[in-house]
Amino acid sequence: MSFERGFEDVERAATGAAKAAQTLHALTKAAAKAAKEGDLASLDRTLERLDSAVITIRQEVANTKSAWPMTPEESERNLAVSYGAELLEAAQLAGLVITEQDGRFVAFPSIVRVLPSERALRIDRKRITGIRPSHVAAILKAQQAKKPRFPVDRFLESLHRAYRLVAQGDSGKTILLGDIFAAFSLRPGAASDYDLSDFTRDLYALDQSGIRQTKGGFRVSLPAATGTKGQKGVMTFVGPNGEFVTYYGIRFEEPA
Repeated sequence: MSFERGFEDVERAATGAAKAAQTLHALTKAAAKAAKEGDLASLDRTLERLDSAVITIRQEVANTKSAWPMTPEESERNLAVSYGAELLEAAQLAGLVITEQDGRFVAFPSIVRVLPSERALRIDRKRITGIRPSHVAAILKAQQAKKPRFPVDRFLESLHRAYRLVAQGDSGKTILLGDIFAAFSLRPGAASDYDLSDFTRDLYALDQSGIRQTKGGFRVSLPAATGTKGQKGVMTFVGPNGEFVTYYGIRFEEPA
């Protein structure tokens, strides 16, 4: 059972029901007009057509109700099992690069999380109930076309505060980004609002921005580990063109 096909079938059937409803509405208006004017000939013709219109609309409504192929339990199960593959296929048709990372779907700058038990998705921090794969792909593509919304300068300041906390105020040494993220997550419930995927995405945005200096003049660098591939603590992100970027450590140098 396909979400995309199911939604397409319901949309088509509902459109047919809407047209039948419009026809019935037009006939009832015509009957009211004929009665108001006392036009017997027009009234007779209109009343004869009403029975047929009612039969049609009942059939179109029945078609709409039967078009959806899944029970709530089946839709929840399919969201958990097969929705990701449908989303990737819809993205490819839309010319959008999406990659799967740790059970999430990344289409820079957005991260999509599937919420099967809620029969919904979360795009970044916004919960959405419109899950049709082609619709979601269109949303993500529109997000890519917008100007960057990330406050990169503020993120850099937050990184520096976390760095000073972990390094105990000692600038110049390389700190593992995993330790920096742990400092970000100290607040109760913070990890559920801002997880590792969010953190890595924001690192990528900072890396691409060219901003390298805090307001206080501390310069940041993101040194990679020797033999980064497969090394513990390495964070990986997929850019807008599908390129893999890895991050490992961070260092802040004091102002000259």
